[in-house]
Amino acid sequence: MISGHSSRTQITINMTKLNKFLLVTAVIVTATAITKFVKPQPQRLSRAYSLHVIQLHDGWGYDILKHNKIYIHQTNIPAVEGKTNFPDKYSATKTGMLVLKKLQNNKLPTITKKELDSLQVKL
Repeated sequence: MISGHSSRTQITINMTKLNKFLLVTAVIVTATAITKFVKPQPQRLSRAYSLHVIQLHDGWGYDILKHNKIYIHQTNIPAVEGKTNFPDKYSATKTGMLVLKKLQNNKLPTITKKELDSLQVKL
């Protein structure tokens, strides 16, 4: 009688192990399928931000828009002391494009004098 009870216990233990194994296998297969077939949506930062170069009465500047609202209004050359407007459209555009690129890459939109020099911005 004891041996009969023992075999039922053994079958129950084996079924429990089998159920755990099947559950773990199902979780692994599901996780693998999700990571392989479900692709994350690309961030649409390039559409979230846009650049508008603006002509001022004594030079140039730019606006960075986020979802069509002014996010940055830059009329002065950054990293330069004083209130100096960009002297030409090219300088404002190149600087604005760098700021836009930094925002799209989730970086701070700060500009250094060295970056202005590398962009050949006229000071």
